[in-house]
Amino acid sequence: MSISLVSIVGRPNVGKSTIFNRIIKKRKAIVNRTQGVTRDRNTVETDWNGFEFLLTDTGGYIPDTEKEIEKEVKEQVEISINESDVILFVVDVKTGLTGLDSEIAKLLLKSGKNVIPVVNKVDNENMEILADEFYVLGLGELAKISALNGRNIGDLLDRITEGFSIKKVISEEEDIEKEVKVAIIGKQNVGKSSYVNAVLGLKKMIVTKIPGTTRDSVDSILKYKNKVVRVIDTAGLKKLKKIKENVEYYSSIRTFESIDRSDISVVMVDALEGITNNDLKIIDYCVKKLKGVLLVYNKWDIIEKKEERYSSLEKETYLKLKNMDFVPMITISVLKNIRVFNVLDMCIEIFKERIKRVNIKHLNEVLKNALKKSPPPNFSGKNVDIKFGTQISTSPPVFLLFVNILRGINAQYERYLKREIRSNFGFKGVPIVIKFRKK
Repeated sequence: MSISLVSIVGRPNVGKSTIFNRIIKKRKAIVNRTQGVTRDRNTVETDWNGFEFLLTDTGGYIPDTEKEIEKEVKEQVEISINESDVILFVVDVKTGLTGLDSEIAKLLLKSGKNVIPVVNKVDNENMEILADEFYVLGLGELAKISALNGRNIGDLLDRITEGFSIKKVISEEEDIEKEVKVAIIGKQNVGKSSYVNAVLGLKKMIVTKIPGTTRDSVDSILKYKNKVVRVIDTAGLKKLKKIKENVEYYSSIRTFESIDRSDISVVMVDALEGITNNDLKIIDYCVKKLKGVLLVYNKWDIIEKKEERYSSLEKETYLKLKNMDFVPMITISVLKNIRVFNVLDMCIEIFKERIKRVNIKHLNEVLKNALKKSPPPNFSGKNVDIKFGTQISTSPPVFLLFVNILRGINAQYERYLKREIRSNFGFKGVPIVIKFRKK
């Protein structure tokens, strides 16, 4: 039996994201007073009293609007209604019943779904009588809550999970297949959300020609070649000095948080524009955070003289990447469906490289040959020697080398050792760490 899906719907600025954050006990959806801040559906797995469910925060519902994004948000809410087992319809006691509330309520009544009318911002008992006007919507017993201070949230969660049949069982011996977490990173309007839509086969993200449409980082989970892949579509990154709007600032912070919780970051670049300094800074951040990295050039379909362009692009890319030349690159076209799933294939391969553990005997043979081929320079007139090496962890791969003189291994020689390890063991797309200890 599949896990239950709970969606939060309602007009803008009634506190949907605050409710979402309160339930998941974490500030994940962006909360801001600007109308329509949460424009994508944002789904997180959570639980209450042992019962697991998926909770989805939707964009503000604006019926009969002519504005492009608001029309798209309407579509998102309709998709959520079709997918949901339970729908939380949020209204605002302080603004009272509006025509928009009535229109959304009619739509929900027609859906035949389990709808819980949630009157938010009922901060105390004295305000409860004001909430009673919402009974006219005909949706049944009202849940009178205050998401901001947590009032009656427990009672709401009891109603949500009533009848749920999947109970969370925690077992140390439970064999859970590790999911591959892939963050889709890049500047605005390079095709990140379109890519996610292509691999999901569902219009989940809001895709328009307006840069900055995806403000929140949004997770989607799919099964691909017997692997569970969590695809994280992130807000488009601008140069930091260009981030002036409060919401855009927090979206950029969220993007970096998404990199932090990912296994692999797919850095998407416009093939026409090529790799920029800002893209290099993003890749550098990913490498410093020891994440797997894949560089994807999108919009390859509009490139003329493809062979010549690929050759020049490859040369330009690895010239700029310098010491990050272990990052693989691929050209795709989301629009024409060219090599779209090859990206997932490469991500899975990078993931395997990230969790790989090498044979210790072979590692020491490689180190011995590396020393023989190019020994480190003497330090204070003494020979520098590597006595023994071992791999102490994976995800990312970390190697511990025992040396006779710690200060005798400089940064240049460390890079040389990394190249030797890579040439023998791979680790394509994966940063590796070498630590040294005196022996």
